[in-house]
Amino acid sequence: MNMNSRERVISALNFEPTDRVPLDLGGNQTGITRGAYEALLNYLGWNEEIE
Repeated sequence: MNMNSRERVISALNFEPTDRVPLDLGGNQTGITRGAYEALLNYLGWNEEIE
């Protein structure tokens, strides 16, 4: 079973078998910047230390 990345993610989200585990390396396109993360924590009222 050979899948492209799109097929792999859609299958995984639908709890269907995939050829391998989808991987996200956390780039800026799919991640959240430190400042935005800190603002989100502050907005939610969570006092979590980040490194």
